[in-house]
Amino acid sequence: MNTIDEYLKEYRASWKQTGCSIIADGWTDMINKSLINFLVYCPCGVYFLSSVDASGICKDKVNLANLFDKVVQNVSVQNVVQIVTDNQSSYKAAGKNLANEKYKSFYWAPCTVHCIDLMLEDIVKLKKMTSYIAKGRKITKFIYNHSWVLSMIRSKFTEGKDLMPSTSTRLATHYIVLGCLMNHRRNLRRMFDSDDWLNSRYAKLVVRKEVKKIVRSRSFWRNVYFIYKCFAPLVRVLKLVSICIC
Repeated sequence: MNTIDEYLKEYRASWKQTGCSIIADGWTDMINKSLINFLVYCPCGVYFLSSVDASGICKDKVNLANLFDKVVQNVSVQNVVQIVTDNQSSYKAAGKNLANEKYKSFYWAPCTVHCIDLMLEDIVKLKKMTSYIAKGRKITKFIYNHSWVLSMIRSKFTEGKDLMPSTSTRLATHYIVLGCLMNHRRNLRRMFDSDDWLNSRYAKLVVRKEVKKIVRSRSFWRNVYFIYKCFAPLVRVLKLVSICIC
């Protein structure tokens, strides 16, 4: 049976035949440390190369270029087809410096996930979007902050399905949650009209009146439907490209 080391050797050997892409996946941990995971993608699969603490250099294009250069040399320049980074100015400048000036034998490309995230970030700032996202969040916050309500809607109205599924990015959450709420709008109405709800102590809470009003609002659901349909293709692409680099 092949060992892990033997599999990795096969991966690295394939780069000479097919070429490969270096992916610099930047992220921030819970203590605000800036890290970069370097991955190598080729037809055989994804190869994890290294993880680097870039807290002191993430905004310095010169030092980032030197860091990326070390990774390129590790992979071997002749094997690299492109280097993919976040679209931040320092990352972009560092990637372009290597691709367009130093080597000129491979391309720099912006991360698709990051580009779509930036688009979604701009869209979320629109006044109308902010209003309906806030109303949707009010519904989910009320349900998820009360365990009895959450248990009831899962067991009796949504067949165990969640109103807040996990997502690949924070900004896509807004759209996906609105879509889930839209799909369960009848279930939400049924819950607020059910005897279990009307006889519960939660029905007497002041906040539930506002939530119930939102759930019963036709204009709210009409606008949620419009928002979801407009941006569903963008979120679908985001999901696809996120899966590809996972």
